[in-house]
Amino acid sequence: MMQHIFILNPTAGSGKAKSLKKDIENYCNQNNINYKLIITTHVNHASEIAKKYSIKDNVCLYSIGGDGTAYEILNGINDKVPLSVIPAGTGNDFFKMISNNNEDILKILIDSINGRNVNVDYGVANNKRFLNSTTLGLDAKVNHIACSILKNKIIPKNLIYKVASVMGILRPKAFKLKIELDDKIIEQESMLVAVMNGKYYGNGVNPIEDVSIQDGCFDIIVVDKIPLLKLPILLPKYLKGDTKDIEEMKIYKSKKVSIYTDELIYAQSDGENFKSKHIVFDIMENALTLRVPNYSKLNGSTN
Repeated sequence: MMQHIFILNPTAGSGKAKSLKKDIENYCNQNNINYKLIITTHVNHASEIAKKYSIKDNVCLYSIGGDGTAYEILNGINDKVPLSVIPAGTGNDFFKMISNNNEDILKILIDSINGRNVNVDYGVANNKRFLNSTTLGLDAKVNHIACSILKNKIIPKNLIYKVASVMGILRPKAFKLKIELDDKIIEQESMLVAVMNGKYYGNGVNPIEDVSIQDGCFDIIVVDKIPLLKLPILLPKYLKGDTKDIEEMKIYKSKKVSIYTDELIYAQSDGENFKSKHIVFDIMENALTLRVPNYSKLNGSTN
């Protein structure tokens, strides 16, 4: 019998994940489900837990939290061990690639327990895995600012990203880069680069529509250097996904991506911040076994 391992981040979603604890226990006990519920206690604890299980253990790991919790588990999970992502965080960007249904979280959890397995892609950036995206430049700087504001609890959470965006616009900086793709090399000045596996990042930012986590390639967004006076107009449009008329934005597809910059640049992978001058990307095609509800829009089944 498969064992269901629930990895719960108690701080995710301002307590939303923590509120599921009793519901998980009650449902599993009432339905004779073999399970283990583990509460994370420190940074990277979810990764440490995930590393303990292999395909031989006949388990499914459940990420009960937000995109950060899923990111940690992804960076610890072993080959072919199924992962189920339950949207109990704030942004829940990756779950939007699984389903657009807006049922309550407990129903999503139950439907996932009784769901199916599919194979999906994930990205690797400098040996760190990611589900949604890795971005460089202006919006990554905004994420750094937002995390700093959140840490210091200066303003309400619902205003953090808006305030951070304004602060980023006030001190914009273009950077010189070289991007090596499968079939071309790009050299230019840029304000922003996003290497997308999923369609969403940054709590719902959706700059392009035609994105799949089952197509075996990245979608790469490159935004040219933008005049300062246009930036306050174009950045909000980009963050809202209203990008059709942004002539400074170009989109490419590639399985491999290498990005070189002339200085350390703000970057983020699935909300995890870092700085770098050189990032090497690889797409891991169909490499993640994902447990999803039967109504998920994703294709295939490995059951």
